[in-house]
Amino acid sequence: MGSWVLRLLLLILCGLSGTTLATVWSPSSQARLWGLLGGVVVALLTILMEDRLRRIPLRTLLGSLIGLFLGM
Repeated sequence: MGSWVLRLLLLILCGLSGTTLATVWSPSSQARLWGLLGGVVVALLTILMEDRLRRIPLRTLLGSLIGLFLGM
């Protein structure tokens, strides 16, 4: 139950942030709509990525991160 509240809060905050950033760049109402849409899309992609990462076993995830850092 608590995770859905946080996800909804993420959607709201990203939507408001997108609207605010779009308003700074262009004061038109169409820019606000595109900013809101962009913010919601970013939030939805974040939620989808979090859901996918929960399905990966911890051992695999740690091995991937260690390999990434050693490869750099």
